[in-house]
Amino acid sequence: GTFAVHGNVSTKAFAVEAQSDSLSLGGILPGDILVCEPESVLPQKTGALIAYLLDEEICVAKFFPPYLMPQSSNPMHEPVAANDVEIIGTVVNQVRDLR
Repeated sequence: GTFAVHGNVSTKAFAVEAQSDSLSLGGILPGDILVCEPESVLPQKTGALIAYLLDEEICVAKFFPPYLMPQSSNPMHEPVAANDVEIIGTVVNQVRDLR
C-alpha cells in the first residue's frame, strides 16, 4: 500500500516494518511502519532512533554510543553494542494503521 509521510525525506528514504517491541515504551510497536534515512543521508546522532537487525528481526533503539538502548516493557531487551548489529538507518517518521 501507500501512505503519506509528513515532513521532508530524501529520495533515498525507505520504510521498514517494526518487528520487535524493543521500543514499546517509546511508542513504537510491532507492525508500525518506520520511515528511515540511510546513514549516507542522515548520520547517526546521539539520542536518535535507530532501526537495526538483530537475529533477523527489525528492532529499534535509541543510539547512545557505543550502544543501542531499548526502551521496552519487555525485560528480555538489553543494550546492544552498535558494532555488533546491522544498522538499517535513522528513523525519521512512524506510521501506524489503527484499523
